[in-house]
Amino acid sequence: MGLRVRDVLGFQELSGVRVLTDAGLDRQIRWVHTWPEVLPWLHGGELLLTTAYSWPLEPEEQRRIVRELDQAGVAALLFRAGGEFCASTPPAVVDEASRTGLAVLEATDDVSFVDLAETINRAIIRSHFEALERSERIHRELTEAALEARAVSDIQERLEQLLGKRVLVLDTRGGVLAGDEALAAVVRASPGPEDTGDPIQPTVLPDGTAILRRPVRTGAGTPAELVLVAATGEPFRDVDVRAAEHAA
Repeated sequence: MGLRVRDVLGFQELSGVRVLTDAGLDRQIRWVHTWPEVLPWLHGGELLLTTAYSWPLEPEEQRRIVRELDQAGVAALLFRAGGEFCASTPPAVVDEASRTGLAVLEATDDVSFVDLAETINRAIIRSHFEALERSERIHRELTEAALEARAVSDIQERLEQLLGKRVLVLDTRGGVLAGDEALAAVVRASPGPEDTGDPIQPTVLPDGTAILRRPVRTGAGTPAELVLVAATGEPFRDVDVRAAEHAA
C-alpha cells in the first residue's frame, strides 16, 4: 500500500491539522488537489484541500457533495478553518463524512496549502519509487527461490519471509501443499472468489483478517492456489499483490 491519510498526519507541515472523522484514515492518497471545480476530473485517491470557497451554505447541499466525493473515491477532505470562507468545518460535512467513511481534516489558517501539497506529493513519489525497488527485489529473490526449490514449501517459506505475511499453497480440494494446517482450516471456512463475485479483491473476514487468493496455473489447468493471509488491520499493499502473482 502507498501513502495513506494517517501517514501524512505525522508530517511536520500537518502539525496544525486536526482529525474530525476517524473513518477513512487508511485510504490511499494518490495526489493532492484543491477545491473548487474538481468534480468532473476526479479519478480517486485525491486529498482535497479547500478554504470552503464556493461550497454551498445549505447543509443538504454540503451533504450531497460529500456523498459524491466519497463515491468518486476521494481519499480525504482538508478544510482550512479561520479564513474568509470557513470559520470552521461545516457540521453537516463532518456528520455526512462520518456516515460515508470519508476522512475530514481541519487545518488552522496559518497552514500553507502550497507547502503541504509539495510535501505530500514528494512523499507520494518517494513511496512509489520505494515500492518499485522492493517489488524488483522480491521478484528477483522469488525467481532465485524457484530455481533452487526442491519442494513447494521452499517458495512458500521464502514468500513469507519477504512479505512478513502468512502464506499457504492449497490443492483444488483445499488440502495443504505448503503451510500451516490450522491456518488452512480458517481459509477453507472463508468465502472463496466464486462466493464474493470478485476473484481479484481480497476477502475480509469478520475479525478483520484479509485473505488474498491467486491461482497456480500449469499447462494442465489450475491444480492449486496460493493464499496470502494478512492479520487484522494489516491491509495488502500493491507489492504484496505483485509478489503473490509472481510466486503463483
